[in-house]
Amino acid sequence: MARTGSYLPVPSSEPDQGRSPGAGAGADGTETTWAELRKISPRAAVGQFIDLRVETRPVPQFRWACDVYDKAGDVGRLAFHLEGQGAEGGMPPVPGLGPGAVVRWRNPRFHTFLDDTTGGRIEDADLPYMRVVRYVGEPDTAPPAPPAPPAPADDPSSPRASPSPSPSPKAGPALRARAGAAAKAPPKAEAPPKAKAASGSGGAVGQLPESWVEGVLPYVVPFALFVVACLVYFLRRATQWKA
Repeated sequence: MARTGSYLPVPSSEPDQGRSPGAGAGADGTETTWAELRKISPRAAVGQFIDLRVETRPVPQFRWACDVYDKAGDVGRLAFHLEGQGAEGGMPPVPGLGPGAVVRWRNPRFHTFLDDTTGGRIEDADLPYMRVVRYVGEPDTAPPAPPAPPAPADDPSSPRASPSPSPSPKAGPALRARAGAAAKAPPKAEAPPKAKAASGSGGAVGQLPESWVEGVLPYVVPFALFVVACLVYFLRRATQWKA
């Protein structure tokens, strides 16, 4: 018998409105466990009951078999071998049978299946002594809490809201009127950035960029020397003509 710590203990003092053999009217008897039922197997524990928490979803194709845990944390298997409802289809034999449901079985019997698993073999005569007494639920599948909506900008409690300072009550009428007009005035538009120079690396207006000077200087110097040489030549020719 495997043991697990996922069983959530539940009180077993809920009265029963029906009758069970050996338990008396209005009571389920004393609570037992899988280990106690194993000791008296295969006899039924008349006058006792066992609370079983359903861990897995019952499968109709396998005689509505499901894994259950008792209050001690021992795991067992419930398998419904019924003749009236059959082994497949239909609704679960016990109303509300599903993960998280706590099934109370009165006059239980311990059974060992052919695959060496242990638990309870439920027959038609056992159905009147089985019912779901409460539903523990599935805490691992609970949906997360929705996020809180953002506070509006004009909400005084919002940290993003920046209320305008109000003038002091001691200030004069002119100062209070000026402060009110400043609060109602629309915000000033930011000035556009200054245009950069159209050419080069973006120097100030009226100055030649360094890239332009470096590109033209190699051509200006030879041209200037050529002009000077031409002037010297023409001056010499003019001097010879006068002589």
